[in-house]
Amino acid sequence: MGENKAKHVLIYWLKKQSKQKEKAMFKKIWDRIVELFTKDPPREIRAVDLPAELDRLAEADGRNLNWRTSVVDFLELIGADSSKANRDALADELNVADYVSGTAASNEALRKALYKEVEANGGNVPQELLD
Repeated sequence: MGENKAKHVLIYWLKKQSKQKEKAMFKKIWDRIVELFTKDPPREIRAVDLPAELDRLAEADGRNLNWRTSVVDFLELIGADSSKANRDALADELNVADYVSGTAASNEALRKALYKEVEANGGNVPQELLD
């Protein structure tokens, strides 16, 4: 293999690895959503009424989590890591502009970005949760 071709192969591989890492935090969250809501009964994620399912989960949980307005509560509800470090990494992955770790405004921006990414991946998210 020529030196130029080897460079192109290496660059391609590095870009591919970078893209896989870029959404690693989101992928864990997405996998958890799919696991929770598509197995019983078996169904496609598009067919899942996510708000209704999340409301049912919150009611059964009993901790009075407000997943609609709190990214921390949403993450806790689905059993994902809601730590500050995880939210910081997720904000970075989702390109949340001007994210200041732990502030209410930044957490709200992260919540919206997260729900938009869920929708972009096939989740049924109502408009009022995206605005």
